Amino acid sequence: MAAVLAFLLDIRQRLEYALLRLLVGIVRAMPLDTAVRVSARSWGRLAPILSPKRHQRALDNVAIAFPDMPEADRRALVRAHWENLGRVMAETMQIDRLIAEPSRIEVVSPVWQRYKDKLGAVIGVSLHMGNWELAVWPLTAAGAKPAAVYRTVKNPYVDRSLRHIRRDLYPGGLLGKGKVDGSVEEGQRTARQIMDHVRHGGRLGLVCDLYDKFGLEVPFFGKPAKSVTIAAMIARRLGARIW
Repeated sequence: MAAVLAFLLDIRQRLEYALLRLLVGIVRAMPLDTAVRVSARSWGRLAPILSPKRHQRALDNVAIAFPDMPEADRRALVRAHWENLGRVMAETMQIDRLIAEPSRIEVVSPVWQRYKDKLGAVIGVSLHMGNWELAVWPLTAAGAKPAAVYRTVKNPYVDRSLRHIRRDLYPGGLLGKGKVDGSVEEGQRTARQIMDHVRHGGRLGLVCDLYDKFGLEVPFFGKPAKSVTIAAMIARRLGARIW
């Protein structure tokens, strides 16, 4: 019975991967700007319908952050949030083409280039704003070969494909936070890789504006929020800088 269930799961995962490859093929067949525009419009219209719970959660959070904002403006803001996710999806599927055009990305501060050989171990902390994948680009462009921690996808075929698509942004590798194969050992192995990377002077990127059920509870917009602490813990233990 277990073998049958494993076989059926593998079939489902392969089908999901095939659908992803089809979607990537469609997106990459279009010019980057066209793909981004189409994806943004599609997400803005379909996401509230296809994901009503997440849509309502977004509305509730905006109400907490902006209690005096009119209801219509809140809904417009949440729709803009979905549209941005659509843009990021399309840009990520063509990330190699995006970073290959220097005119598209301007690094305002040259600090990474100036001090790339003097920084030592660094943990770069960012948030899900704009195209958050590009937050690491100044480090990559400076030749610092950063690695990053990302949330793994349960489907191993999809996970491997998404890591491959983003490989040029993270020359130091993508270290998965989660259990692709369902094992505790994988999570422990990732933790060791993260520590070793920073211990040996590596640069590590983290997107930390996530709910962490094991995190430290801190006030956020007047509400308790279990927040990510791993960047501070690593920096304190290994003497790394936080940027």
